[in-house]
Amino acid sequence: MRRPCISGEEGTEMEFTDSCKRAGIKETNCNIHFIDYEPLDELNKRLKSRKSEPVIFIDNMTVYDDDLKNGALRKLQKEFPKKLFIFIAHEEAGEPYRATAKLCKRLAKIICHVEGLACDVSGRCPGGRILINEQKAALYHGESKLMPEQYNI
Repeated sequence: MRRPCISGEEGTEMEFTDSCKRAGIKETNCNIHFIDYEPLDELNKRLKSRKSEPVIFIDNMTVYDDDLKNGALRKLQKEFPKKLFIFIAHEEAGEPYRATAKLCKRLAKIICHVEGLACDVSGRCPGGRILINEQKAALYHGESKLMPEQYNI
């Protein structure tokens, strides 16, 4: 099943596709479908479609701030209760940037904070830390006494 990722901030131009290649995401990957920014009314049409995917990634809350304020975020949540929305947001001082992103965090059941190749999970769940790359994460977070030359960076 394909998972749409709305790349509202970067779009799907060359820089974005180059970043995907560096991350090991192949263009032939049929599990994820990248979409440029689309206005909320177009997104609603997509979500109402019979073939609509159950999981939607929206990158970035800053881009969708105007679309999702004044109750639109709650309306989206109530209109599509069986959809899993994964919102990606910038942060400032460890908190989501912009009021709509902060509201999204308050409404979220699970919050993932990714920094330095580690993902801290919190919210209405047991929580914990997922290491994306244990050695590099240890270097970033200062949790290792090993020298950097011992890692294949």
